[in-house]
Amino acid sequence: MDKESSSVQTGKYSGAISKISFTDLLYAVVIGDSWLQIRDVISVKNYMLFLAYLMIFDDWIMYHVEVSDSKKSTGMYMATYAMDVAILVTWYLMTIAPSLYPPIFLGAISLFFGLTMVWELIINRAKLGELLRGESLGDPYLLVFFLLLLISSLLIPVPMFYYVSLGIVAFVLVKYRKWKTIANG
Repeated sequence: MDKESSSVQTGKYSGAISKISFTDLLYAVVIGDSWLQIRDVISVKNYMLFLAYLMIFDDWIMYHVEVSDSKKSTGMYMATYAMDVAILVTWYLMTIAPSLYPPIFLGAISLFFGLTMVWELIINRAKLGELLRGESLGDPYLLVFFLLLLISSLLIPVPMFYYVSLGIVAFVLVKYRKWKTIANG
């Protein structure tokens, strides 16, 4: 037995497989299926998908960083699962929306952030003040920002590229602090 395989069996990696949850598998299936939407050309649709992937990878990381390992009742597990599925279905809608009608993309993003806020309030029992200060998974600033982008995209005929660019910049600016905190441990 080589050194690497023995560390997997007995060292810091032991039991890593057992930590994969059903929700992780759902993330993988949804992301994998949406990967088929990407084309090998530079397009606004691929740019929109880039933002969607930034959001889902951030959501997955935050899910693992902020999910409590506390004992939960069966009803709470069911609520968690239902919210996880709703969030993933909304995210998947983001990946097919560019082909349907681009403003649906911004609406799906708004719904995504709304659902993550509800998830925080119900499942993680976040306080409303924590949520509004951006100290939890939910991001009210991004929800409001993308709602405003959705409204303006319906009222002002500007190419979707600009709305998505603004969305990427806003997303990175709001999430940077959380990403830095996670990276620094």
